[in-house]
Amino acid sequence: MTDQSPLNLAWYGPCWKSFLEDAKGECRMEHALENPFPTLVNDLPASVTEVLVAVLVTWDQDGKKFEAGIWPEQKPNMAQLLYNDLATWRSDLKKSAISIAPVQYSLIPPPSVPAQ
Repeated sequence: MTDQSPLNLAWYGPCWKSFLEDAKGECRMEHALENPFPTLVNDLPASVTEVLVAVLVTWDQDGKKFEAGIWPEQKPNMAQLLYNDLATWRSDLKKSAISIAPVQYSLIPPPSVPAQ
Protein backbone atom coordinates (compact mmCIF):
# COMPACT_ATOMS: atom_id res chain seq x y z
CA MET A 1 0.00 0.00 0.00
CA THR A 2 1.38 3.38 -0.97
CA ASP A 3 0.64 6.90 0.26
CA GLN A 4 -1.54 7.22 -2.87
CA SER A 5 -4.18 4.94 -1.37
CA PRO A 6 -7.10 6.22 0.73
CA LEU A 7 -6.42 3.20 2.96
CA ASN A 8 -3.29 5.06 4.09
CA LEU A 9 -3.47 7.99 6.52
CA ALA A 10 -0.89 9.93 4.48
CA TRP A 11 -3.37 10.14 1.58
CA TYR A 12 -5.66 12.50 3.50
CA GLY A 13 -5.29 16.25 3.96
CA PRO A 14 -4.41 17.73 7.37
CA CYS A 15 -8.00 18.16 8.59
CA TRP A 16 -9.02 14.62 7.68
CA LYS A 17 -5.79 13.23 9.17
CA SER A 18 -6.58 14.93 12.45
CA PHE A 19 -10.15 13.67 12.25
CA LEU A 20 -8.98 10.10 11.62
CA GLU A 21 -6.52 10.28 14.53
CA ASP A 22 -9.42 11.28 16.80
CA ALA A 23 -11.52 8.45 15.37
CA LYS A 24 -8.65 5.98 15.98
CA GLY A 25 -8.57 6.99 19.63
CA GLU A 26 -12.33 6.57 19.96
CA CYS A 27 -12.23 3.16 18.22
CA ARG A 28 -9.41 1.98 20.46
CA MET A 29 -11.23 3.12 23.59
CA GLU A 30 -14.49 1.49 22.56
CA HIS A 31 -12.85 -1.78 21.62
CA ALA A 32 -10.69 -1.86 24.74
CA LEU A 33 -13.84 -1.59 26.83
CA GLU A 34 -16.29 -3.60 24.74
CA ASN A 35 -14.43 -6.03 22.46
CA PRO A 36 -10.64 -6.02 22.91
CA PHE A 37 -9.92 -9.33 21.15
CA PRO A 38 -12.67 -9.99 18.57
CA THR A 39 -12.66 -12.99 16.30
CA LEU A 40 -11.94 -12.56 12.60
CA VAL A 41 -14.92 -11.13 10.74
CA ASN A 42 -15.68 -10.82 7.05
CA ASP A 43 -17.41 -7.43 7.31
CA LEU A 44 -16.24 -4.36 9.15
CA PRO A 45 -17.65 -4.23 12.65
CA ALA A 46 -20.52 -1.80 12.83
CA SER A 47 -18.82 -0.16 15.80
CA VAL A 48 -16.02 1.18 13.57
CA THR A 49 -18.50 2.88 11.25
CA GLU A 50 -20.53 4.11 14.23
CA VAL A 51 -17.45 5.69 15.78
CA LEU A 52 -16.51 7.26 12.45
CA VAL A 53 -19.94 8.89 12.13
CA ALA A 54 -20.04 9.90 15.84
CA VAL A 55 -16.67 11.67 15.58
CA LEU A 56 -17.78 13.36 12.34
CA VAL A 57 -20.93 14.67 14.06
CA THR A 58 -18.89 15.90 17.05
CA TRP A 59 -16.41 17.65 14.78
CA ASP A 60 -19.25 19.23 12.79
CA GLN A 61 -20.96 20.43 15.98
CA ASP A 62 -17.65 21.90 17.15
CA GLY A 63 -17.40 23.83 13.88
CA LYS A 64 -14.23 22.07 12.72
CA LYS A 65 -13.54 22.29 9.00
CA PHE A 66 -12.87 19.50 6.52
CA GLU A 67 -11.29 19.39 3.08
CA ALA A 68 -13.99 18.98 0.41
CA GLY A 69 -14.49 15.92 -1.78
CA ILE A 70 -13.68 13.25 0.81
CA TRP A 71 -16.88 12.49 2.75
CA PRO A 72 -18.94 10.37 2.12
CA GLU A 73 -17.04 8.97 -0.87
CA GLN A 74 -14.12 7.76 1.27
CA LYS A 75 -16.21 6.54 4.22
CA PRO A 76 -15.65 2.83 3.39
CA ASN A 77 -11.88 3.41 3.03
CA MET A 78 -11.79 5.38 6.28
CA ALA A 79 -13.62 2.53 8.05
CA GLN A 80 -11.14 0.02 6.61
CA LEU A 81 -8.22 2.20 7.71
CA LEU A 82 -9.62 2.33 11.26
CA TYR A 83 -10.28 -1.41 11.27
CA ASN A 84 -6.73 -2.11 10.11
CA ASP A 85 -5.42 0.20 12.82
CA LEU A 86 -7.40 -1.74 15.43
CA ALA A 87 -5.74 -4.97 14.32
CA THR A 88 -2.28 -3.42 14.70
CA TRP A 89 -3.21 -1.86 18.03
CA ARG A 90 -4.58 -5.18 19.36
CA SER A 91 -1.38 -6.93 18.27
CA ASP A 92 0.72 -4.35 20.14
CA LEU A 93 -1.57 -4.70 23.16
CA LYS A 94 -1.14 -8.49 23.17
CA LYS A 95 2.66 -8.17 22.94
CA SER A 96 2.69 -5.80 25.91
CA ALA A 97 0.44 -8.09 27.95
CA ILE A 98 2.60 -11.12 27.14
CA SER A 99 5.75 -9.35 28.28
CA ILE A 100 4.23 -7.87 31.46
CA ALA A 101 2.01 -10.72 32.74
CA PRO A 102 4.75 -13.18 33.77
CA VAL A 103 6.49 -10.58 35.94
CA GLN A 104 3.30 -9.09 37.42
CA TYR A 105 1.91 -12.50 38.37
CA SER A 106 5.25 -13.92 39.54
CA LEU A 107 5.24 -16.59 36.84
CA ILE A 108 8.98 -16.12 36.36
CA PRO A 109 11.19 -16.08 39.44
CA PRO A 110 13.18 -12.89 40.01
CA PRO A 111 16.89 -12.94 39.11
CA SER A 112 17.80 -13.16 42.81
CA VAL A 113 16.35 -16.71 43.01
CA PRO A 114 19.02 -19.28 42.06
CA ALA A 115 18.21 -21.77 39.31
CA GLN A 116 17.72 -25.34 40.45
